[in-house]
Amino acid sequence: MWQVLFHVNPTTITAALGLCLLAALAFAWWRRPDPQRSQGAMRKLLAVAGAVYLAVLLAPIGGFGSIHDSDRKVVWDPMLSFQDIPGIGRTSGLEREFGQQLEDGRSVHYAPEGVPAEERSGDDLYVQDGPDGPDGTLMVTDAEGDAPPQEDTAVATRVIEENFERQTDYAAQLEAEGPWGTTGGLALQERVLNTLLFVPIGVVAFFAFSSWVARLLFGPALSLTVEASQWALPWGRIANIGDLMVNSAGSLIGTLIAALSVGVVTAIRSAPVTGEAPTGEAGEAGEEPLSPTRG
Repeated sequence: MWQVLFHVNPTTITAALGLCLLAALAFAWWRRPDPQRSQGAMRKLLAVAGAVYLAVLLAPIGGFGSIHDSDRKVVWDPMLSFQDIPGIGRTSGLEREFGQQLEDGRSVHYAPEGVPAEERSGDDLYVQDGPDGPDGTLMVTDAEGDAPPQEDTAVATRVIEENFERQTDYAAQLEAEGPWGTTGGLALQERVLNTLLFVPIGVVAFFAFSSWVARLLFGPALSLTVEASQWALPWGRIANIGDLMVNSAGSLIGTLIAALSVGVVTAIRSAPVTGEAPTGEAGEAGEEPLSPTRG
């Protein structure tokens, strides 16, 4: 199911919202003759939709064959849901610190201002920026802070410079692709999809209930049920407050779309027909006025 994330972009988002608007307009037009009857039908539709959402969103990610006992986890910080979005939660620049293992088992560690002495050990090599900063010559030392053999210095310098080059190319690709690219992951697409999934719920809930409280709270309540169930069932899923937030936002968008649709349909139905004859002395619209009787 996750493959659908590759198709989340401004075009598909616009199309999805457009379909929701058309559906809301159709519902608004259909409910007019008998609101009570249409409301009952919409409640049945909402119940079916809620059951489908629960079945899909609660299914184990790897299939039912992957069900196993696992620790129950809740991500309480909603901002963690956005930290992997390029340009929002994280930057696309060079990593401040990193390390890489060499073929001989040693590692090369880089930190702009150097790795603290208490964190150094063994035969590893440690690289930091020189006096001229990031654009200057790199300084290579061993665990004792001494200069290593020239061969080791050359190896460490080459490894770090190659790493810098890869990071620079990666950052350039992220910038070229923009926020909807897939190189940096699908975090933005996932958040948007979780929002769009609940827009239809908000639309249907608007027509299923007369109370604004019920209209506004059904979507968040359904999302809360999903997240609580994901926490309760040992299926490898994680309850996420961020998902609850974006689901609720999607439901609210759907409710607003439905309210707008009702307003549009009401305006269309109440608008006078162009060319309609006025009522009054001429009688009902469309009738000819009576001529006086001649004696």
